[in-house]
Amino acid sequence: MMRPPMILCLRHSGSLMGLPLWLPLFLLLAPVFLLGVLFSPLVLIAALLLWPVGLGKPILLLGPALYRIIASLRGLEVDVKNEKEHVHIAFV
Repeated sequence: MMRPPMILCLRHSGSLMGLPLWLPLFLLLAPVFLLGVLFSPLVLIAALLLWPVGLGKPILLLGPALYRIIASLRGLEVDVKNEKEHVHIAFV
């Protein structure tokens, strides 16, 4: 089962002596879940109204698709280098 990333590690060498900044992404899970529960009746109404047009099923599948995209970020590492600076971003 795919899980979303829980921590974002950001390191910027060139200032602050290259100290890593660990951002806890798991703290965002509760508000995002609450917003999903609050907006689910609106999504269901929109899907029912747009079903005859053919847009109902894509609207219902939007939530799982977004979850898969966010869960795919786990393990992503980005390095950007310059002559003076180096930025490293890692989703753990």
